[in-house]
Amino acid sequence: MNIVFDFGNVLLEWNPALLARQHFANELPAHHTPDSFAAAMVGDDWIAYDNGDYDLSELARALSPKLGCDEERFAAFVSHIPHVLPPLESSIAAMNALFDARDRGAKLRVFYLSNMPGEFADILERRFEWTTRFDGGIFSARARLSKPHAAIFAALEDAYQLVPESTLFLDDSAANVAAAASRGWRTVQVKSQSDVSDGLRAHGILNVV
Repeated sequence: MNIVFDFGNVLLEWNPALLARQHFANELPAHHTPDSFAAAMVGDDWIAYDNGDYDLSELARALSPKLGCDEERFAAFVSHIPHVLPPLESSIAAMNALFDARDRGAKLRVFYLSNMPGEFADILERRFEWTTRFDGGIFSARARLSKPHAAIFAALEDAYQLVPESTLFLDDSAANVAAAASRGWRTVQVKSQSDVSDGLRAHGILNVV
C-alpha cells in the first residue's frame, strides 16, 4: 500500500493570516487586516512561486506592490515563513507510526506530494528529521508541476510505480482530492488533525492513534 501526504494543513499548519499577524504585529501594510493581507497574498503570483516559476525575489517584485508593502519587508516576511511553520503533532505521530511499521516489514511505502516553493522545501528538509524517512515524493517547485493538475499526480505514479487503487492520498484541498480520485486513488480530505489517523484507520492501513 502507498500512502501519500500533502504538507500544508496535513503535516504542517498553513495559516497565512496568522503568520502575517505574528510577523507584522500592528503594522500591516496598506491598512490590511491579517485576513485581507493573506487573501491578497495567496493568488496567482503565489501559485507561480509554488510552481517554481518565481524565486523569492521575483515573487516580492511582483506581489509587494499589489499588497502595498515594501519589497524588502515582504521578502523578509516570506523568507521567515518556512522557519516557523508549526508541525501538526498528531499527524506527524500517525505518519511516524507508518514509517515504523514499514521499517518493521509492513508492506507500506510513504510519499509526499506538496505544492511548495523551492526555498521552503529546502528549509523544511533541514528542520524536520522525518522528511528523510519518506520513500520519495514531489515538491511542486522542483518538478515545475503543481496540484490539482493531472501531470503532477502522473509524475509521482511514474517515478515510484504507484498503482492507483493501492494508493491513499491525504490532502486538505477538495480540488486536489478530486484530482487524485479521478485517477483511481483512494483519498482522505483532511479538515482537522484527527482526519489523518481516522482516515488511515478507515482505509485499514494501520491502527494508529
